Amino acid sequence: MFQNRAYMPASYTAFCKEVAAALPQTDEPPLDGELKMFIEFVCKPIAKSKFTTPAGDLDNLAKGVMDVLTKEGWYGDDRQIIRLVLSKRFPEAGEVPHMKFQLCRMLPQTCRLFPLESE
Repeated sequence: MFQNRAYMPASYTAFCKEVAAALPQTDEPPLDGELKMFIEFVCKPIAKSKFTTPAGDLDNLAKGVMDVLTKEGWYGDDRQIIRLVLSKRFPEAGEVPHMKFQLCRMLPQTCRLFPLESE
């Protein structure tokens, strides 16, 4: 925190601008209610890297996308996200690095993670 404001590194700000620029334009109102989100990051390969997975903390990548979606009016607040599925990987042969997401309303009947059985 700096002067009661969160510090956002230049790389985070640049990433958020890139995500915002890539979003399709929509006149739809923000999604309401409980939501589920799936985000996949297909990251640029790192030359001569000993790592088998892309760099970057997956939770930080997701936070940037979620911040942009909120700011751009896709949904109102992160509290609405009750299911979040994330993945990151290198591209397959011929695939270009990219990011994709799906944001959907949760229907009440699909939210039962631990159903109760009647006796």
